[in-house]
Amino acid sequence: MLGQYFQLPELFVIESDTEFSLNLKDAVSDFVLLQALRTPLLELVVAEVGGSIALLVRVQAGFVFQNKSSEMHHANRDRTIITREFGQGLRLYSYPFSPVKLLALLRQGLSLTIRIDNRRLVVSLTDNHAFELVALETDLRLSDEPSAIKSAKALLAREPDYRSPATELALLITELELARRELEQFMSSAEGHSGLLSDAMALEPLLAQRRQWLLRQYSHTQERLQFNRSANEHFADVESLRRLLTCYELLCPPEINAMVQALAEEN
Repeated sequence: MLGQYFQLPELFVIESDTEFSLNLKDAVSDFVLLQALRTPLLELVVAEVGGSIALLVRVQAGFVFQNKSSEMHHANRDRTIITREFGQGLRLYSYPFSPVKLLALLRQGLSLTIRIDNRRLVVSLTDNHAFELVALETDLRLSDEPSAIKSAKALLAREPDYRSPATELALLITELELARRELEQFMSSAEGHSGLLSDAMALEPLLAQRRQWLLRQYSHTQERLQFNRSANEHFADVESLRRLLTCYELLCPPEINAMVQALAEEN
């Protein structure tokens, strides 16, 4: 069902407690990763190979899952912990936070610790409250309300950052355009679902207002770099320009000066 998102599965044999990392490949654009944040980033199933415990892992394109270190790090950090047995699995999701924050954390890399406990695996994630592990049997994200409505609600629920630079605003605008397009496609095919269609129609003008605000903020960052000065303030030294113009007049023939004066009076 999620095969269109994941790469081919990889098999990892676990002999002892191990720490893995989920990292982004080099030169992956933030705009490409926006879609990845709406689906599971990783899927893991506990298997058995030749009597040894193994992991069958699938990750999204653009990500790399690999053995991080043979030494375990027991730092005192916030962790999401889940226990899995043979045949059971989990998925890694991101919370509906700002994509700017999520992508920054992904570029730093996520750490998953796999600990063996009496033929069971205890999987823990240092998530910084931005990512979560969900057991496969309790994963209802793919069966609740449509993703277009969920994405629109999550986007509108986030408080705008009024100090975002132009690069972050461009990313937020792209995210909003994706949400609007998905919502429009859903409304065009949801004629038989009056309740869901009503929810989508109520969200559409809110997305339009957020889009207008983001475009205005982006325009301001491009046109008004100095907010402590008026937009029509002249920064040039008028007296220096006057002296420079006088020098040009002295160097030019009288005929050229007369022609320039005539053109200026016509304008």
